[in-house]
Amino acid sequence: MVDPRPDPLQTPINKQLPLNLAQAPSYSLSDYIVTEANQDAYRYLTRIGVDPDSWPSHFCALVGPVSSGKTHLVQGWAKETGAQVLEPDFEITSIKPGHLHYIEDIESSEVDGEMLYSDEQLFHLFNWSKEVGAFVLVTAQIPPSQWSRTLPDLKSRLALAPVFLLNRPDYDLMRFVMAKLFSDKQLDVNSKVMDYLLPRLERSLDQLVDVVNQLDGAALASKKRITVPLVRGVLAERETQAE
Repeated sequence: MVDPRPDPLQTPINKQLPLNLAQAPSYSLSDYIVTEANQDAYRYLTRIGVDPDSWPSHFCALVGPVSSGKTHLVQGWAKETGAQVLEPDFEITSIKPGHLHYIEDIESSEVDGEMLYSDEQLFHLFNWSKEVGAFVLVTAQIPPSQWSRTLPDLKSRLALAPVFLLNRPDYDLMRFVMAKLFSDKQLDVNSKVMDYLLPRLERSLDQLVDVVNQLDGAALASKKRITVPLVRGVLAERETQAE
């Protein structure tokens, strides 16, 4: 199946960044910023993952650290394919032949420490989806072989699950997103400011959004443009608050 959409890696950056990350994200694949950090997973889900016959397994995992873009990618994929989310109380018989399903943050737990999705539940999900020819995509921070599961039969099956890897945001992705965030807020920020700010941030999109929002507030309060001294002051304030 040929994907008629243009490859975002070949798309001019001003057309590639319509997503206002500082507001409510749309989670559309057309808004997804692609760099070397995420291109393999993106290309799989948008060109192969839309066709169930091309899946390497009936149970696959999209793996990446916090704030690496897993939610955006899986939500965009689900919107494109019609994949249905499997909530913790899902009925196994709701999984039908050929249908696509997904679970986000599958290793999350409840307040009392119990896993939202039990070992027995995942064991039946793995077997049932294979038996009926359905397909399940899950997201997690670490590969299935490293999950905190104790059921031996489940662990042996999870060890075989294919993994689509999202790396921590790279420099290009951080810079593209930063430029877009400033642009969405109609802030004129020059490259010198971004060159100063980027090396001082963790490679986290969540932190980037938070810092840009804080800089916007500081600029409004001081009625000044965002400059290196203003950035230096905001970062110093954040360090003090973190202590």
